[in-house]
Amino acid sequence: RLKQCKRVITLQRFLESRGVDSWQSWILALSGKGHWRKSGCPQTHQALSNKWFESVGLYNLTLNYERLNN
Repeated sequence: RLKQCKRVITLQRFLESRGVDSWQSWILALSGKGHWRKSGCPQTHQALSNKWFESVGLYNLTLNYERLNN
């Protein structure tokens, strides 16, 4: 989802809509980091939590791995 936000304002609005503070979302949106480095920032982890991935319907590799190996 981060990679789909091509412009700074789009990324800022997306992060703010996901519950990140306004000034925190601007810090991440205006940083010169690439998508890979932005994905490791705390603001991204707050916006795109595991609950979000489950609501979108994506497959959780960690849970499947734990289920198979326990």
